[in-house]
Amino acid sequence: MKILDLNFLSILVIISSIILALYPLIYTWISGIEISKILKRFESVEFALRHFFYTEGFGLIPTSSIKISTLVDRYYLKESPGRDFSLLWIDSDPSDGNVKAAIIYLGKVDPVVAAEKIQSVYWYDPRDGGIYMDYRDERKMTVIVEVTG
Repeated sequence: MKILDLNFLSILVIISSIILALYPLIYTWISGIEISKILKRFESVEFALRHFFYTEGFGLIPTSSIKISTLVDRYYLKESPGRDFSLLWIDSDPSDGNVKAAIIYLGKVDPVVAAEKIQSVYWYDPRDGGIYMDYRDERKMTVIVEVTG
């Protein structure tokens, strides 16, 4: 009976060691799938924003009043990407034919996987309202969109 207990314990240790060794790979894989879904939403919001300005022009609606809900209401977005996304206007003056906005994902993501999947990822800090290139706690993943008319 003691020999069986020792064999059972060693098998349990081996299985738990394998699980611990595979955990980072599984976590990265699941995070990659999540980031891919978020990236598709970023791209749809970016496309809708560009299409909005190219179709309706730069002076029709003040850019400060354009939100994601505006893009949904005017049928530039087929469906809302969810409450986890918002727009922050960096350059809202369309007089020069350029506007620049930040699409912010308000949810939590793995910053390493986000930097691997998204070429030009930025990080919005809600405490000071700044956009940075480096990640810190509480910063939100951001993509910058510049529309030139």
